Amino acid sequence: MKPIMLLMTVYVLFSCSHGAKIEATHNAKDHNCDCEKTVGIDRVLFATNIRLKNEKNRRVLLFNCATVHTGIASISDADGKNEREKFIYDLDCISAIEQSQELSDDFKYYTESMQSSEDFFQSLNEEKKFFYELTFEKQKIKSILKVELD
Repeated sequence: MKPIMLLMTVYVLFSCSHGAKIEATHNAKDHNCDCEKTVGIDRVLFATNIRLKNEKNRRVLLFNCATVHTGIASISDADGKNEREKFIYDLDCISAIEQSQELSDDFKYYTESMQSSEDFFQSLNEEKKFFYELTFEKQKIKSILKVELD
């Protein structure tokens, strides 16, 4: 019961300020995000508004990076069984600057489980804009995780 109460408290804290942050982020065109300084470095980065561009036999992703804070909550059912971890994401800002990075030929795409690269390209054509966690290695995008921001 305690993990459920803890999860509900964390969720309420994040949900109260989430709407205001998104509104402020979309209205602040000159707001600089920390993520802008590290695009291309071997690391993990959050991105949205992803588009695909083909250039001279290579695929390049165009995107706006986002600063997202992450946390982990332990949740279980009402009986205290089936305990599992859930990632919690809190959006800080979305960069107004468009970035680009080459997509590795053998990149991996994940949602709840591993998907094909074709599934990723289809998700780019959907009307809803998603957030993705991009993993960079040797100046290329090696893996992409679709993230659900609540």
